[in-house]
Amino acid sequence: MTAEELAPPARGRRRRWEEVPIPLRAEVAARLGAEVTAATSVATGFSPGVAVRLTLQDGRRVFAKAVARDWNRDTLALHRREAEITAALPPAAPAARLLLSVSRAGWTVLVLEHVPGRPPRLPWQPKELALVLAAVDGLSKLLTPSPVSAAPASELVGFADGFKRLRQRREAAGDPLDDIDPWAVRNLERLELLEASWSGSVRGDTLCHFDLRQDNILIQGSRVTFVDWAQALVGPAWLDLACLLPSVAAQGGPAPWTIFGSHPLGRSVSEEVLAPVVAAMAGYFLLRQSLPPPAGMPTVRAFQRALGLPTLAWLRHICD
Repeated sequence: MTAEELAPPARGRRRRWEEVPIPLRAEVAARLGAEVTAATSVATGFSPGVAVRLTLQDGRRVFAKAVARDWNRDTLALHRREAEITAALPPAAPAARLLLSVSRAGWTVLVLEHVPGRPPRLPWQPKELALVLAAVDGLSKLLTPSPVSAAPASELVGFADGFKRLRQRREAAGDPLDDIDPWAVRNLERLELLEASWSGSVRGDTLCHFDLRQDNILIQGSRVTFVDWAQALVGPAWLDLACLLPSVAAQGGPAPWTIFGSHPLGRSVSEEVLAPVVAAMAGYFLLRQSLPPPAGMPTVRAFQRALGLPTLAWLRHICD
């Protein structure tokens, strides 16, 4: 896969640290015990806000993210949820530790430990992919049973209804769905029934990251760290593996089904249980690829479109 064929980069509209109100920046510095001397923006990730590496006067480095309600209300809620989840993770979890959080006057600021490393190289390299896949296995073991109070995946609202909403769009507006894969359009009712079984397939007691992809992973040597825990929920141990694999395929890695069935987390999962999850993911991506982008996230729809292709191919591999 060439660079031109890879999924577009996961990048939102980043803001500058200097846009955070002075009183909030002063509070962060006071609680850290040192003034900020430099702020370097981090380009990866969709969050439409501040994401920076801060250098402190005493030489320490930390990672900070901030968002205002006026920039994106959903991201504000996600930042606050990330603070709750990250603060509750066990010390052994391969995640950045939360140092402090501030929520005030329509703003939320998180400061986490600086984790050395970089995202996996793209296109995905076999050795790095193997390292990450082993880390996903280890993560599921560490977080079972869930050490954090989080919502069950079976109760997730607005995720497993993509094919249903596409069918409704076709029937209500006479939309031929020309922007949707023809196989999916021919099988809408069948796929709607499959995604409706999501809740029965995702019962479990593992804390799942639920947003694993290349830009939420850092590698340093043999160490793998998973960042951005805002979407975490409780589900089956194999859910994070299933969620990761479409993005791996979209960014130059193998097809999902060539990995899932041979991975320790996936080899005992039946297609009957797996199919509703893959259907829900495919419907989610196919529906959203044609929607207007959320505020401050201009590239997210193109990224979702790119992930929808291998997810739908996986679903078709299961169904046909």
